[in-house]
Amino acid sequence: MMQQNRKIKYLNLLHIASVSLIAVLVCWPIFMALTTFDGTTQQQLLLISDNLILYVINFVVASFISPLFTFVLVVFVLILISEKILNKTILIVATCLLLVYVVLSSISYLSQVFVFSSLISQQEFTHAPFYYFNNHLSVVFIINQLGYVFFASGVIVVGYKLLFQKGILKSIAIIMFLSAILSILAFIGLLINQPFLQMFSVVSGLFALGLAITILLYSMQQKNLIKKRVRTQS
Repeated sequence: MMQQNRKIKYLNLLHIASVSLIAVLVCWPIFMALTTFDGTTQQQLLLISDNLILYVINFVVASFISPLFTFVLVVFVLILISEKILNKTILIVATCLLLVYVVLSSISYLSQVFVFSSLISQQEFTHAPFYYFNNHLSVVFIINQLGYVFFASGVIVVGYKLLFQKGILKSIAIIMFLSAILSILAFIGLLINQPFLQMFSVVSGLFALGLAITILLYSMQQKNLIKKRVRTQS
């Protein structure tokens, strides 16, 4: 009974965190579209200076992605440990990799909120491109893409044993691997200056949304199974 109560607690946490993550993953591309401008880098900076508040909100929203994703994955693994599907070694390794992802991603996104926005508000258009997220040669963009390599490594650690499961867990594992492979290819594309491969980061983001949705469905499925079991016992 104690183990079942713990699992219900984890499932409730997973449900809330997954819904929150899905909301952020849906909202961020909308804000990104509203604050992405055409033209040269200098022209883009001028347009951002006219829409700076919206630009900052965009990256405040983005800064929640990595902490929420890491929380979702850690709680997901804890549930699977309780089911004897995964073990604590996987939890430790995956958590370490995902924490690096959180740090790198947070540096990238929050630099837009504090450093880049400060430069733009002061009309420092000479130094701003070095911290501009949409400049693919900027240090913050490279840091962000590197962060997603650690994210990819973390989900591979979690997902490889799930490939041998059935049903929704196998589906989660497949989505994990697709998202991970695309993230790694996007980073390779950045290193070798291959725009086609860099585009995979967008596709990886779609799979990340799919992963969050599928994990939410898993939490709902497990909660329904527990309710049916309780009814049967009563």
